[in-house]
This record gives sequence, C-alpha cells and structure tokens, in this order.
Amino acid sequence: MRWWTRVLLFHVFIAPVFALHMWAHVPAGVMAVALAITWLSLRSLVTKHADPNAPLAPVRQVAELPSVRPEPARRIHVLGYTCEICGRSLTNAESQRARVGSECIKSHGPRYRFTANPDHDRWAEEDARARVYQVVKQAELNQLHERAMDAHALEVENWAAELTSPEAAERARLRRKAKFWRSVVGVAFWTALAGQFAIGHALPTADQNSPDAVALKSAVSEYTVAYFKGDEKQAVDAMWSRACLAESGPSSAARSLINMNGATHGSGYASDITVIRLDAGEARVSYKYSSGQKSGTVASQPWVFEFGGWKFDDC
Repeated sequence: MRWWTRVLLFHVFIAPVFALHMWAHVPAGVMAVALAITWLSLRSLVTKHADPNAPLAPVRQVAELPSVRPEPARRIHVLGYTCEICGRSLTNAESQRARVGSECIKSHGPRYRFTANPDHDRWAEEDARARVYQVVKQAELNQLHERAMDAHALEVENWAAELTSPEAAERARLRRKAKFWRSVVGVAFWTALAGQFAIGHALPTADQNSPDAVALKSAVSEYTVAYFKGDEKQAVDAMWSRACLAESGPSSAARSLINMNGATHGSGYASDITVIRLDAGEARVSYKYSSGQKSGTVASQPWVFEFGGWKFDDC
C-alpha cells in the first residue's frame, strides 16, 4: 500500500474513531488494542499463505587432516663421554653435547656433532599416511557432494514448477488480500492511537462563556466537592443521570466508594474545567481534581442535561 493511501485512510478512519468514543463510549485505547490483535492475526495469515522457501544448496564438506604429533627435530646431537681436548670423562649433559669439558670449552670452544634423527623419519611416515587418508576422504566427500547437487537440481526444478501451479496462484491471492487488510488495520490502529492522544488533549469546541457551559462547569465543581466529601445524597441522588441511577443499586460499589471518601479524603475540588463538547443536552468535560490524598486529570467525561440540570453520566 502506497504512503498516500495510508494518509488517506488515516483521515477516513479518524471520524469513526471519534464517533465511537463520543457517542458509543468506546475508549480509543480499547479500539487500539482490538485492532492490534486483529493486525497480528492477519500477519499470521500472511505467513500461513507464504510460498515455500527455495531448497538450500548442499555445502561441500572438507576432509580434516588426522591428528599427527608435533614434528621432532631433524638432527640430534652425538653425545661425547670423554673430553676431546684433555680426555677426561664428561658427566654434565651440556658438556656431553659439546663433547668438551667445562674448563676446556673456555679455551677451545665446543665440538658439536650431529646425526639424522630416526624419530623424524618415523614422524614423516605418520604425516604421509595422514595426508593420504585426507586425500582419499576428500575424494569420497566430493562424490557425495556431486550426488547431492544432482538431487538439489531436481528439488529446485520441482520447487520452481510448484510456484507456477494453481495452488501457488491461490496462495498469492490470499497473501495479497491478507496484506491489504493488514495494512488497513495497521492504519486504523495508528488512527485509534492518535485518537486516544487527541481525545486526552482535545481542544475545546464549545463556547466556554455560554450559559449552558457556565452551568455545566458549576455542576462539575459541585459534584467534585460532594464526591470527595463523601456526600452520597448530593453526589449520587442529586447529580447522577437517570442511566447511572438505574444501573447502580442502593449498595453499589460506586456508592460505597463515595461514602468512604469522606474519611479518606475529607475534601477536594475541581480546577481548570473545560467544556470540550456541548450539544443537544449532552456534553464532554475535562478538568483537574485535587484532594488531601489524591490528584489527577479527567479527560472527556460525559454529562447529560436531565431534571432541569447537568448530571454526571460516566457510569
């Protein structure tokens, strides 16, 4: 989906998001969560209808050289047991290698003699056998690789033929459909997310100085004071809407909470009351509240005009 199509869809979806929030009381955050779950489901559909991956080509294996002990020295010392200068017996290992005593070596220097090391010949035979084994093993691996490449060529041919089959065409159609709706739902998700932010920071569209707005602000302030004071009669019986009164019974949790507020908070008030929307007896307000133990912000709270006054309708 092109970028301009996404932008167009965003502007198309923003109105239903606000409509569902304002009139159906569906939070934009709930819409965003539902759309995110739907997007993940569509994503799994795209994966489900994906084409099979191309067969992987076999990798040529390399024969390892068998372990051989380290190479010994090619020559070794011919030891002398009597000094070649004075004829005295030699007991020191270094003097035996030099074939000269420790005193004579100072004047005449060493008389080293070397001979071929027979152990080096044995090592050379071991190394040669190991390298012959490596060559033979590599030839076997090359034959196996050639057979695997022949089988791979057949697999690639079958895979390419499958991609041109009617089943592959049907998968491609389902995949395109799932991708399209995934993009649509993705745009709707970001629209709902933006709507959640916009609703929480909505600019007021109502005239703040109209008689109805002034009366509504007064009712919000009066309700907030009664709520934190724990005055159930004033907060509930006098200021709840018909729908809220019908929904809550005499011993509802909301009534119990208001009764406990008097002991918990004692007093509280509302400030920065702003009328966001006011139309045909229905309104939305935002404000800040504060008490001795609690403070916060209320965004887009619903109110209705009933019984000759504004009533709390967020139940």
